[in-house]
Amino acid sequence: MVRKVSLRVVATALLLTASGMVQSSTPLDAIHFSTDIHIQLPVDAGSSAVVNDDGIAQLDLATGFSESINWLGTLDRSDLDGFHFGDDACGTERLFSLSTYTEIAGAVMRPGDVFSEAGIKRFDATAAGLPNGVNVDALSRDPVSCDLVLSIDIVANLGGTIFGPSDLIRWNSNVGFTLFQSIGGHHNVDALHVLAADRALFSVDVDQQLFGLLVRDDDLIEVDFSGPMPSFSLSYSPRNLDPTLMRANLDALWAQPSPVGDFRWALAEALALENDGNIELQIERINGSAGAVSVSVETVDDSAIAGVDYTAFSGVADFADAELGRTITIPIIDNATLEGSRQFFVDLTSVSNGTIVMPSRVTVLIRDDEEDQFFSDGFEN
Repeated sequence: MVRKVSLRVVATALLLTASGMVQSSTPLDAIHFSTDIHIQLPVDAGSSAVVNDDGIAQLDLATGFSESINWLGTLDRSDLDGFHFGDDACGTERLFSLSTYTEIAGAVMRPGDVFSEAGIKRFDATAAGLPNGVNVDALSRDPVSCDLVLSIDIVANLGGTIFGPSDLIRWNSNVGFTLFQSIGGHHNVDALHVLAADRALFSVDVDQQLFGLLVRDDDLIEVDFSGPMPSFSLSYSPRNLDPTLMRANLDALWAQPSPVGDFRWALAEALALENDGNIELQIERINGSAGAVSVSVETVDDSAIAGVDYTAFSGVADFADAELGRTITIPIIDNATLEGSRQFFVDLTSVSNGTIVMPSRVTVLIRDDEEDQFFSDGFEN
């Protein structure tokens, strides 16, 4: 029985400003891309270079300068249709897909194949059951499972499911073809980079209305699938680099997100006097600062008891984009009981993005304010 994936148009709210789409919520350091024609890009402050349709432009977004790389050499009659750089948790292997039959390292690649520059097929279109005439025109990887995520150029039946050009298709050799996500509508995804299970960067094949807003075929769009309907934002528009890009279609893509950073306590131990009123603890953000992040914090009893020695805390520290530190305030309770020193813990329990690193727990020692008046045997000093 043939199953069908819905290709309905989704009425969704775009993220807009007066000038159009807003910038993406995922900051990028660099993008590597290929277009369907030869283009010219700045390589430094005084010169530019031609990037062929079988090459990759490695663009540094901080400087606006690029470098041209031809991983596969010069391909006379083929255009680079899909690209994954591979510098991630899934390994360092670069993957490619081409627009025509081409011999790579002694092996013939059809337009649906995904292969390495060594000529090793990582997705054999014929063996997988991709019909003749159906091309893989965008490729990426799921960063969690490392499964291939593909887009095809026409509607096709793959393993009993109907997929279209707006669908992101997961390929697993043990499972076959399944739907990863769908952009919706009748849009053709022409370049793709999966950022997470619910977020991806893509480009479309021609200038068109994307749910009510004109999108150019070289625009890099971010889609967020986390809500009830997909939402979209402009990530980058390469046509601002050179007039040749206004005639080009971005059809292969890999992006390098800016590092979000790691989160930890500034100190592993902290001291509070019982009559201080509260103690302030600093969360540090290191090795990056891109994007807004929420860090969950929770106190844990030890010899100090919540409600008796301190006020329990369970909440979130919200970091803004580029923010490197946040302070958590824990109230300390001054009671009349002579108890001696006691302690509790404050843990970083989870983070919305990035990584929690050591020290993830701070030990707070509460010193009794009566300790300056008495020895441990209770006699006055």
